[in-house]
Amino acid sequence: MSLPRWGLAAVCAASLAAACSDEDPVDVDDVVRPEVTIVQPAEAAFVSPRPRFEITFSDQGTGVFCTSTDASIDGTDYSQFFRVGCDEDAGELIVPSGTIIPPLPEGGKTLTFTISDHAGNETTERVTFTVQQPPPPPPPPPAALVPPPA
Repeated sequence: MSLPRWGLAAVCAASLAAACSDEDPVDVDDVVRPEVTIVQPAEAAFVSPRPRFEITFSDQGTGVFCTSTDASIDGTDYSQFFRVGCDEDAGELIVPSGTIIPPLPEGGKTLTFTISDHAGNETTERVTFTVQQPPPPPPPPPAALVPPPA
């Protein structure tokens, strides 16, 4: 059985294979989408303008590939930051705090994350969170009063 042409093109482009054919070893019977969990930020969490993102994923069929990752926050594409932190073997994607440039503006946000497996099955997950500036540090304690010399 051969892949539909769109599926083969997606697999070939995403795997950056030197050459592809209809006979490439892709499990065309894989019809199960990857499983995805957005670990951080949690739903309804309050985060800093340059938050940490953590996503776990697994696929029981052909496996996922990180180059298929699409990530947007309120419609703005942030995929470049998410692809760098993606580890197919570990099944996780981590974007460390401070990575997102420019910082996210304050207010309610929605992260939309999509990843595909090698058979072209796609999963999209969303999480809403609120960006808020961290509070300023507390003022230093008052200097201790030293009694005058006796």
